[in-house]
Amino acid sequence: MKVLIVDFDHYEMLYSLYMSACRYASHIYICSVQEYIERLKELELPFNIKVDWIVADSPKDLLAKADKFSGIEVQYSFLNTIYSDFNDAITWLSMFSYGHIVLTIHNANFWLMKGTRYKLFKRPRNEQHKAMLRLVELSASVLVLSENVKKYIESKYKPKKNIVVFPYSVYEGFRGNTTGDCITIAVPGVIERTRRDYELILNVFQELDSKKFKLKLLGPPIGDYGNEIVAKCLELKKKGYLIDLLDDPKHFEHEISDTTVILAPINIQTSFAGIEETYGVSKESGVIFDVVRYAMPAILPKSLHVPADISNAILRYNTADELKAQIVSLTEHSTLEKLKEKTVTVSQNYSIDAVSKKLFEDLGYLS
Repeated sequence: MKVLIVDFDHYEMLYSLYMSACRYASHIYICSVQEYIERLKELELPFNIKVDWIVADSPKDLLAKADKFSGIEVQYSFLNTIYSDFNDAITWLSMFSYGHIVLTIHNANFWLMKGTRYKLFKRPRNEQHKAMLRLVELSASVLVLSENVKKYIESKYKPKKNIVVFPYSVYEGFRGNTTGDCITIAVPGVIERTRRDYELILNVFQELDSKKFKLKLLGPPIGDYGNEIVAKCLELKKKGYLIDLLDDPKHFEHEISDTTVILAPINIQTSFAGIEETYGVSKESGVIFDVVRYAMPAILPKSLHVPADISNAILRYNTADELKAQIVSLTEHSTLEKLKEKTVTVSQNYSIDAVSKKLFEDLGYLS
């Protein structure tokens, strides 16, 4: 089997699809940016597979390199993280035998929500959206990141498509260190007002015992708000609170490995390209897959819809007092150990062997 994978923006998902395809393909074409390709080339794989590497950063770039695809015939083309140049993507696909197209939809409403005319007739929002819907039509399957998003699309848009679920990240036996002297709370992601409620985090953290709890903000500040949060963290450090800020993105994995629990006070309502989306409903949050990849329990808002199979690894809160209580509960050894055991069990269901087998079963290759 020959497989083509396109991804310009999400290394973790590119890696997950690549490792999954390696289980079944004899020849893989990877179309991605130079940085991601170099990282994949460094992997030592126990598979005898031919891989062609095609450096590109957009569908427009792929179209400009159409000669590299002359004569190519693949069984599956995975189109992941395409945000622009949709007409170029369609033209590029016409230049080779692309087989079964699997289109990843990260933001359901951005892709599928039509505009209305006179409040009666639904139609594409604009010319770009018309091309996006054409790309959906060309696809034999749509790939989403969770059962929640799948159910939302099936209920709201009723597409006549095979919808498959595949996680953003997979579990490879990673185990963090949760046996330190204090409870370490990690907040992954950029420090931005629209993403998470950092004011809530800092307000609750100040009420905790400064010797028993440590806070890590594992993302860069964005704009004035992000810089204000960083400044507040530095002030708290001066007062004796244990707070670390990520100084280099390359240190993320090291920092999160030395963590007890992930905290993500997500702002549920968000938007993409001006289109409203809801985390846990029309799109998934990356923090869900941090739980999977690092076998790390998380504390999340009750308002966030969490995939059912991951819920055992999650503590929930609705108010600041509830958040504080959940954090403090982790100081009880038995509570923490039980949560860790449940989280490892959850993550083991997301091994590469498990998710790759399910993916290719759902696509009809394994039957």
